[in-house]
Amino acid sequence: GGRLLEIGTGAGLLALLGAEAGFAEVITCEADPLIAAAAREVVAANGLSDRITVIAKRSTELQVGVDLPGPADALVTETFGSALLSEGVLPSLDHARRVLLAPDALIVPRAGSIMAALVGGDSLARQFAVGRVMGFDLSPFERFRMVKVTGNLDLYGESELLSEPAEMFGFDFQNTAWHPPATRALTLTATRSGLCQGVAQWIRLDLDDQATYENRPGQTGKDSGWTHYLHFFPRPRRIEAGEVIRLDAEHDRLSVDIVEAAP
Repeated sequence: GGRLLEIGTGAGLLALLGAEAGFAEVITCEADPLIAAAAREVVAANGLSDRITVIAKRSTELQVGVDLPGPADALVTETFGSALLSEGVLPSLDHARRVLLAPDALIVPRAGSIMAALVGGDSLARQFAVGRVMGFDLSPFERFRMVKVTGNLDLYGESELLSEPAEMFGFDFQNTAWHPPATRALTLTATRSGLCQGVAQWIRLDLDDQATYENRPGQTGKDSGWTHYLHFFPRPRRIEAGEVIRLDAEHDRLSVDIVEAAP
């Protein structure tokens, strides 16, 4: 029976689900006016124009008393890139908590994490490493090895996580009003031996206290809209079970970087 605010309308699916879940009023905003117009058609086609309002504005341009009759009782958003932060979710949630939401408003998802693990495997070596090819030594070309790539690692065959997953950065969207840029030391302990290409990065979303989505490599399959990141070591290195790899990780509220810590 309350008021739901959605940030990032897209095709309007989450707004439709909000109305179906019983919210009396759904306000959803979309920065692209062409997409917003199409979403209005979707809402009308499903007979919910009387309960769902699509506003062609960024959420940070919305005002209570102008765009919303009053503060929203709940917020839902899917403004998460494959690196979690790259679509500006932190600034939009910071603004929404200050300006658009009731003090006790429910936020879905309630939390998000950037996950990491050591990764290797023959399929990744074939895809990204340069050595002997058709009888020729191409190894000098390794100096042009990429620092970071994004893609669905499951498309390259079976990649191997060589350590247990670790939370690189965690964000409490429900209770924390401000998430500043951060730097931290990350320690990954190899659980199996193998040729390690670097560090795999993915996302985890805690929708509430029970439901979690995670696109962990090897478990995502080939149909996820979110991809993984692979942060390469300067060159592949063989690691042994029990070996400790120390890394430095940082985020600037929009992107994430990982480098091997200085000895």
